[in-house]
Amino acid sequence: MRRIVILLHENDVEAERHNYIAWALRDIWRERGHEVVAVRGLDAIPDADVLLPHLDLTVVPDAYARVLAAHPRALNRGVRDVSKSAISTRLVRPGDGYDGPVIVKTDRNHGGNPDRRLLGPGGWRQRAARALRRHVVRMPANAYPIFESPREVPRAMLRNPALVVERFVPEVDDGLYCSRVYTFCGERHVCSIRRSPRPIVKSDPHAAREETPVHEEIVDLRRRLGFDYGKFDFVVHAGTPVLLDANPTPTFASTRLTPAERKRAELLADGLAL
Repeated sequence: MRRIVILLHENDVEAERHNYIAWALRDIWRERGHEVVAVRGLDAIPDADVLLPHLDLTVVPDAYARVLAAHPRALNRGVRDVSKSAISTRLVRPGDGYDGPVIVKTDRNHGGNPDRRLLGPGGWRQRAARALRRHVVRMPANAYPIFESPREVPRAMLRNPALVVERFVPEVDDGLYCSRVYTFCGERHVCSIRRSPRPIVKSDPHAAREETPVHEEIVDLRRRLGFDYGKFDFVVHAGTPVLLDANPTPTFASTRLTPAERKRAELLADGLAL
């Protein structure tokens, strides 16, 4: 029997009510005879054979990062910042000469909403906190606006430090937009593709999910970014995989697993050498 500790942020009092994949893994590991405990904050972390940080934040706070760095079997110890400005290779900046289609997103993960939930306005960078009073710093993660060129982006968005402008490089197959999801835990993973007439594929509830092989360049990128557990959203544009989002706290569609989700969770649960 092994002890697995899931480390939550001290303010995450609602974590168990969310549809995190970690809870499905917890239940499977317990069925297999392992002890799995969730703790909030750093005051009393028990000894653990595996420490799984589950901090639903864009940037890992320094105190948590130090604990992860010191633990011999902490997952994602090298994952500190998953903001778009840190991971994106498609940022559009003034004067760079790009004049094609662009998409505007929040710099922070999942529309900025988890950071707001756990940290509140006072937990943001000072500049972003000031922007909160002037501009939008949150938006639905499935409704990012797309513009034909950077020249069409409203000036307020361009000046807002909480937002980023990226080149819009879709994957299109037979007239449908595609989005791929690579979910992994240790040595196991699942990868799927969805197709939709909508450019923001995840906004389409009718887009069917289909299993697909993962692109090796995305696996290599996962290793370079230091991820042991999480989810990457990506597309393959002109034959090259493009990372859209990196999430160390992935979710299922709901808290009640479908048989297919249960099967995927069992596969992911095998990924740790327990």
